[in-house]
Amino acid sequence: MRKFILASSAAVLMAASAGVGLAAQTATKATAPSAAAAAAPKALSATGKIVSFDDGTKTLTLSTAKGEEKFVLGSSARLQEGAKTITAANLSSLAGRQAKVRYTASGSDRSAESVMVSGGARAKSSK
Repeated sequence: MRKFILASSAAVLMAASAGVGLAAQTATKATAPSAAAAAAPKALSATGKIVSFDDGTKTLTLSTAKGEEKFVLGSSARLQEGAKTITAANLSSLAGRQAKVRYTASGSDRSAESVMVSGGARAKSSK
């Protein structure tokens, strides 16, 4: 009889421990996706005038309501002037033009996914 009680007690103890372990695993799995989602970069946008573009570092500087903001162009960034697709080399000649940058932010790094430059006529120089 004693052996039966001890064996039953051990079985109940092991089942209870397994239940706690399972609950802990379930809780860990439930919080893991939300932690990954929090670490994922957010899609944002900024609008302002193009100050400059550094072709060497692929960095676009915009003057926005928040001050000057810098964005690094990725290799797959989509660049447009109005309806026309342009290259990164064209951005240097578009200083002073209005642009909208869609980007992702991860910490202090801003990676431009697209740059849409206003398609209006360029400012004419006075003669």
